[in-house]
Amino acid sequence: MFVCQLIVVLIAMTVPVQAQRADAKKAEDAFSAGRRHEIAGQLDAALQQFSEAIGFAPDFAAAYRHRGKTHLQLGHTAEALSDLNAAIRIQHDD
Repeated sequence: MFVCQLIVVLIAMTVPVQAQRADAKKAEDAFSAGRRHEIAGQLDAALQQFSEAIGFAPDFAAAYRHRGKTHLQLGHTAEALSDLNAAIRIQHDD
């Protein structure tokens, strides 16, 4: 009986880890797409992808930094400041 309970607990612990890995992969993919759009000068698309990356990984400092930079290029000063501050805060916490 104890072994069965232990197995159930271990399986329950594995599911969130797998979900975190999947989200991390989605965040990386969205960030990479954002960088491609940023380099191509497609700033609205880059902004969307960086936002998606942050949605999957709220502690993704580089995504905040690049989204802030993109906001700045689009003239969105308040949003840029907010994102750049978030990037600094996240990096400082690490």
